[in-house]
Amino acid sequence: MLFEAFVRSVLLFGGAVWGPSILCPRGCVGVDVSGQLGTFYRGCLRALVDVGREVRNAVLYVLCAKPPLHVYATKQVILFVRSM
Repeated sequence: MLFEAFVRSVLLFGGAVWGPSILCPRGCVGVDVSGQLGTFYRGCLRALVDVGREVRNAVLYVLCAKPPLHVYATKQVILFVRSM
């Protein structure tokens, strides 16, 4: 719960506004946050469960019971667009 309040909320602050600017360039549906934001998010998750980089990202998400950051970012953009 504290992770969502302190880390994810800061990473996605204003995401409804800047989110569409990083929509997947290949025409996929969703927001591409695989760069620095995604790397920092996964680093925080790794510190939370005390695992190293040898653990695959998919396993990390299962261990933490958290979806990838792009799920939250895409949802935020969709909700913003719906509210217009």
